Amino acid sequence: MNKGAVLILSVAVLIGGGLVVFSGNQEKIEKVQSLSTLSSDKEIYDFGEIDIFGGTVETEFALTNEGSEDVVITSGTTSCGCTNAEIGGIAFGMHQNMSREFTIPAGETKNLKVIYDPMAHGPSGVGLAQRSVFLETNSSATPELEVRIKAMVTNSN
Repeated sequence: MNKGAVLILSVAVLIGGGLVVFSGNQEKIEKVQSLSTLSSDKEIYDFGEIDIFGGTVETEFALTNEGSEDVVITSGTTSCGCTNAEIGGIAFGMHQNMSREFTIPAGETKNLKVIYDPMAHGPSGVGLAQRSVFLETNSSATPELEVRIKAMVTNSN
């Protein structure tokens, strides 16, 4: 096998997922796009007042695929290390992206759990906290979806 063929084979193996089309020396990756819309039952959830020493708090956002095609969440991250999220058993945060994609079938609703740790910034981390969860999808209608949480962190000691 010549060097060019080995290089192309190596690149094809490394890319994985998606359709790889070679045209001369150019390569193009095509991902299947969905025309469906992904929506959340709420844009923001307010925990209200929470004690910094009270432990983590969590809420869920109901994500609905409003179309006739599957929507694939391809990436998820949070705006701060104090906030983590989980969907379909796949946990992620600011420093840990989703380990795999998650599909929401056409017409179905799946819950996104968001966990906030008020103590993550230490005992001086009191005051208004506002955090976001960012999802990237294969939807041309909603390629990105952001949901937010907020809390007034207090110190009752």
